[in-house]
Amino acid sequence: MELRDLRYFVAVADHQHFTKAATALRIAQPSLSQQIRKFERELGVELFHRTKRSVTLTPEGRALLSEARLLLAQADATSEVARLAASGDMGRLTIGFIESIVFTGLPRLIGSFQERHPNISLQLVEMSTAEQVAALRTRAIDVGLIRAPIAGDDIETRLLLRENIAVALPRKHPLASRTTIPLRALRDEKLIMYAGPRAKRLRDELMILCHQAGFVPTVVQEAAEFHTICGLVAAGLGISLMPAAARAINIKGVAYRDLTSPRVTIDYSLAWLKGTRSPAVKAFCS
Repeated sequence: MELRDLRYFVAVADHQHFTKAATALRIAQPSLSQQIRKFERELGVELFHRTKRSVTLTPEGRALLSEARLLLAQADATSEVARLAASGDMGRLTIGFIESIVFTGLPRLIGSFQERHPNISLQLVEMSTAEQVAALRTRAIDVGLIRAPIAGDDIETRLLLRENIAVALPRKHPLASRTTIPLRALRDEKLIMYAGPRAKRLRDELMILCHQAGFVPTVVQEAAEFHTICGLVAAGLGISLMPAAARAINIKGVAYRDLTSPRVTIDYSLAWLKGTRSPAVKAFCS
């Protein structure tokens, strides 16, 4: 049994006329009659009572008709799913992301994509940039939202956004009276630094910046989460350096000021495995 046979059968049943059904199907009437006869022989039953003027269903034909409509509807739905998947409008994407992008580009990016592709299911996994690169290579994730740049020519990237580094400090701190703060002004300050493997890259970069400014920072506290660090700042235990988007963490008692001299920026990029053929990945990264 083929879907074509079911379509021919339903057309004849709907029109109750071979010539009209053949016209609707855009095939020759003798070919349609021959195909229906062949279908009946395959099933071993007669589906239609035929006269010169009309065609009516036999009891066996009536029993088959509802099932035929159901099978055709399911086939059409399956074809539509395949078409949507091929066009990038249906499927599933697993997306890795670093914590800091939650405060800036992630909500806008995800919201916009879901509006354009509501039939694509998204699974988000928080990972460091290094973890995302490894996961892309093993295909554990489809797309990464990473700190750029990264090493390796097997991963393609596209710059998503760039943001500045800001200073988080207690509101009553003397430096809070300034609109901008040069890095050298933090020489004698107590610093709250990032801890854990996922924050290693940012921590190392900030330490290098301090060294380049001519001092070794005094690290008095460490924490793995931005919210925790801001809480420690609000408690007056020290100051911290963090992506400017962390201003979204509105904790009472914390002030944020732009870091200058040097003005440090963080690049966030979309990343995907080079040569990927997934329409959903291409739709997300375009």
